[in-house]
Amino acid sequence: MIAKLLLLTLVGLCTAYQYSYEYEFPSSRPFNKTGFEFGAWEPNKEYVYNVTTKTMTALPDLEDYWTGIVTHGYLVIRPKDHNYVVAYIDRPTYAAFNEYLPRGYRTELSRFNLKWQPMPFSSKPFGIYYNKGAVKGFYVEKTVPNHEVNMLKGWVSQLQLDTQGAYVIKSEFNQFPENNTLTGVYKTMEPSVTGECETLYDVNPVPEFHFQ
Repeated sequence: MIAKLLLLTLVGLCTAYQYSYEYEFPSSRPFNKTGFEFGAWEPNKEYVYNVTTKTMTALPDLEDYWTGIVTHGYLVIRPKDHNYVVAYIDRPTYAAFNEYLPRGYRTELSRFNLKWQPMPFSSKPFGIYYNKGAVKGFYVEKTVPNHEVNMLKGWVSQLQLDTQGAYVIKSEFNQFPENNTLTGVYKTMEPSVTGECETLYDVNPVPEFHFQ
């Protein structure tokens, strides 16, 4: 089976308001036999993501001086079925910085000699339940600290692609996929760490010459 790559432009506007959802995409979409066809993962495989996060703030009394923390770790995903995966964080580390950054948050911090240290992290397995590509549930052990749970939520929120319209909302921009294609433009309201996030999807198959 030839996997189709999707190019998705995600424009998020976080909000805590509630929206009424439309129905899912019409039945003219390609037939989904197992549930894995439109997902990011295949069964019986392990996926490892190299994750780096950056939290920083400008010092008010010093122009272009920034302070913050960079974290790094490997997010390991093991699909159990098309709706549920088990994951854990491998080798989490962090580094603090206080630097002159004329380009601000756009600066590539890898060129600095950061002092990486092991991050106090339980690294216990956690579960993610999906509803057609969008995160529906997040399960951790009761012993996992709240600050770790919030970090995991932030990472997991980047691993949802609502390519089947599970959280579609009404919008004048909506042009749903039809005629047995995957191409479309539509808005969704997705769960995130800070509330619900309005996201604009612009979905187009990547031309074959890009990966030949």
